[in-house]
Amino acid sequence: MSRSIHTIAIAGVALAILGAIISRPSQPLAQSAVPQPPRNFGWQEQPNSLGTFQLKERLATLTLKPKTELFDGRSLLSQTHGVDQRTITLLPWGDHGTYATITTPKGTIHATCLLADGTTVITRDEYLTHQNRRAALPETLWGYFLGQTDLRQWQCLWIELTSLGNFSTQEFESLISTLSQRLIPMKK
Repeated sequence: MSRSIHTIAIAGVALAILGAIISRPSQPLAQSAVPQPPRNFGWQEQPNSLGTFQLKERLATLTLKPKTELFDGRSLLSQTHGVDQRTITLLPWGDHGTYATITTPKGTIHATCLLADGTTVITRDEYLTHQNRRAALPETLWGYFLGQTDLRQWQCLWIELTSLGNFSTQEFESLISTLSQRLIPMKK
């Protein structure tokens, strides 16, 4: 009798996990949730533009846009800027993830998606791997079964910086680091 109860309990847990993996209950971020970059970087909001900032003395534009759906950063860059995905270079950001860089006629573009835990992803595979890894954590599972959290948090912050060749990869990494420290409260 005790074996059948354990079997039923395990089957119930497996079905609950499968249901959570298939569904995506996270709520989208509101448009007003576009964060502001740190003022000490000198970024100024562009008029009539939500989430776009200009660094005039450096000829650089920063776009911060909440993403709530499964995406592929390479496809997004390719579609937005009309470039071939094969020309996009993926670079590691230490142990924190990856970002993309590409040179276009408009300038050099650095981009990544910042997740609530401070890691960055650029490809669809990285995004899914991160979500699956998070869903398997004991604290995530307990929170899910107690109804306090979702197994997946699809939200991330798309960070795209375009400059006329005067913004290095090291400066972009420093910007990501600063933004991740200031924006982690977007967790839920």
